[in-house]
Amino acid sequence: MVHNFNFHTKEFDFFNKLQEEVVKQRGIKVTFLPRTAQKSDLILGEDTLSRFEDNFEMLMYLTSHSEFEGDGSIFGQFGLHVTDQSTFEIPISSFETKTGQLIPLEGDLIFVPMGDLIFEIFNVATKDPFYYMGKTSKYILNMRKFEYSSEEMETGIEELDVLDDLQSTDVVSENDTVEDEIDDILDSTEPSIFGDK
Repeated sequence: MVHNFNFHTKEFDFFNKLQEEVVKQRGIKVTFLPRTAQKSDLILGEDTLSRFEDNFEMLMYLTSHSEFEGDGSIFGQFGLHVTDQSTFEIPISSFETKTGQLIPLEGDLIFVPMGDLIFEIFNVATKDPFYYMGKTSKYILNMRKFEYSSEEMETGIEELDVLDDLQSTDVVSENDTVEDEIDDILDSTEPSIFGDK
């Protein structure tokens, strides 16, 4: 028998309110950081230089709360690789109200101040196989621990903004300490062994 869900808008709204109430009671406080693309490579479909400026505090429900999911820590060819994953849920209406965006995107960050953890969204499940009242009412965010790779962090959150200074792996940035050591080792006044040019 086919069901027509067009007549269940009040029940769906009630279900949404119940979900929002559960998140308010059992959710944890997080900060959502949308990624701003600066140099998009349209051929490879990647962003070589990203920036994080905005931040939105909100409550999310932590689905996998007992431990991290994923493959755990793997010792491979290039050393120890941590593949910790986590899953959060947020009602669609709450997310749209807080951020003004329709949907979280892959590459956006979630900062959990409770454990000083930063997660990167790698999958947004917008379609749940079991729709209540014929519609989806929440986003399921699959995330992994964030690996910093020279993104610009100007969020206004001190714990995140210091990443630029502490973990910068940008080889073209100015590094006065290294340049001073190079000047001490190399003497540019001596003639070059390859000839003067």
